[in-house]
Amino acid sequence: MSGLEKFGIELVEGYFKGKKIYEKVFPKFYDSIAERVVRALQSKYPEIEPAIGPRDRARALTRFPEKGENIPLDWVAFGFYGLDLYDFHIGVILLMEDWPVKYHTGLHVMENVWKFIKEDTESIDWKKKGDLVSSYIFAAHVLEHRFLDPTRELNFNDLKGEEEYISNRVIQYYEASAPVALKLAKIIQNGTQKDRKES
Repeated sequence: MSGLEKFGIELVEGYFKGKKIYEKVFPKFYDSIAERVVRALQSKYPEIEPAIGPRDRARALTRFPEKGENIPLDWVAFGFYGLDLYDFHIGVILLMEDWPVKYHTGLHVMENVWKFIKEDTESIDWKKKGDLVSSYIFAAHVLEHRFLDPTRELNFNDLKGEEEYISNRVIQYYEASAPVALKLAKIIQNGTQKDRKES
């Protein structure tokens, strides 16, 4: 039975039942967060781009082909006008490796654009747009600089409350980061125009 006997069939059965529940509940959970955030921000930021991890698999694999089947998709993210979503976005990542499930919210900046806006990003006043308490980490597995809220445990007994809390955090992060996103978009646009003139 290739090792299954030492874990017990009940554990394997629980895994598959849990997987079915996850596949039913979580895309809707991410959708609800995306809808709340877009509804709150679209009038001011009409080009806001939401993306749901489980539905963004093809694009994620294009960006991180080396991850293959291990591509992380437990997230919802919000991009800015003029920027590739993966380069600069506000992300909510669910940490599904262990129980209880935890999550964090914050600004994610890929290494390939970091050099252009490092100082601007490091000087964002997170408290100006609310009560953000942001800490910096470098996520080496995806070469991403992150400014994150403290990690929180996901309350499965109040997913609606969690949707509201997470959405509010995303909105604050988005508004605080928007000026840096605009600056980065201009840098990239100017660089693209310069490359066209030189070619």
